[in-house]
Amino acid sequence: MHNLIRRWILLEGEGATDAPAGSATAAPPSPTATPAPSPAPDPGLTPPESLLNDKPESTEKPEEGKKPEEPAKPEEPITYEAFKLPDGVTLDEAKLGDFTKLAAEARIPQDVAQKLVDLYSSDLKAIQDAPMRAWTEMQNKWQEQVRNDPEIGGKNLDKNLAATKTGLKNLLGEGADKFFEALNITGAGNNPEIIRGLFKAASAHAPASPVAGSPAGLSQKTAGATLYPGMAAPGKGNEG
Repeated sequence: MHNLIRRWILLEGEGATDAPAGSATAAPPSPTATPAPSPAPDPGLTPPESLLNDKPESTEKPEEGKKPEEPAKPEEPITYEAFKLPDGVTLDEAKLGDFTKLAAEARIPQDVAQKLVDLYSSDLKAIQDAPMRAWTEMQNKWQEQVRNDPEIGGKNLDKNLAATKTGLKNLLGEGADKFFEALNITGAGNNPEIIRGLFKAASAHAPASPVAGSPAGLSQKTAGATLYPGMAAPGKGNEG
């Protein structure tokens, strides 16, 4: 009987203060029960939304009191000082302008942009110098071949070159200076084959080597003997 009364108290109301006479003391109220956490939704019971679902745009209003973000101020354009170039190097103005524009858009500092120009200029100078370097090497090689040539070089080189130049001056006359200038500009004046050919062509027009004078006491030929070798020498009765 006691157990039945206790169950009735728990079911009908907690904390009853007036218990019937002769009954047992009522049980103290039970503490407030903590609600159990709701179970997580079962993904197998949640169908996906339609691919054609047309949800209305969010109508949430910005928080009150919060200032809207100000648009970013445009950055000031970068300007460059004139780039320094190595001596003898000239850059195309259009290409330099394109580079300056791209560098400004990328906001490359002046010193970094100058290093890029230096790198490009060094490669460009090497390309520009390559033909002249090859030309100079070829000229030096030709001169060495002339000096070592068995026909026109060696110990007779200076004499043969002088005879060639003198013969060309006598052969060409007033046009000799322009001819020598052309040989110098084109580099042909160092080519061993050209020098050898000019030596052979001009040697006939060069003056003969001077003849040493006859010792004193020896007979001298008269003008007639020079013109007519068969004429007898003086003192033979044919001087008339």
